[in-house]
Amino acid sequence: MARFYFNTQDGEAVTDGEGVELADGADAEVEAVILTGELLREHAREFWKTGSFTVTVTDDHGLALFTIITEGIRAPASSRDR
Repeated sequence: MARFYFNTQDGEAVTDGEGVELADGADAEVEAVILTGELLREHAREFWKTGSFTVTVTDDHGLALFTIITEGIRAPASSRDR
């Protein structure tokens, strides 16, 4: 088992101070996708304030292992409606 930390960024950085014990990096990848989906669902309206959301997973030494980047890009024609 290893500890993985799920740090988020959506205009404001949130550092995971606790982490989660998981079997391996593959489990951390799955957990990161689940977390991303949950946070986007819970904060769907807020997402469009920045249009960007990232989850960066690090190990217990602070080494970044991977990042999930979610970007929302409005088409130029849709900006007339805002």
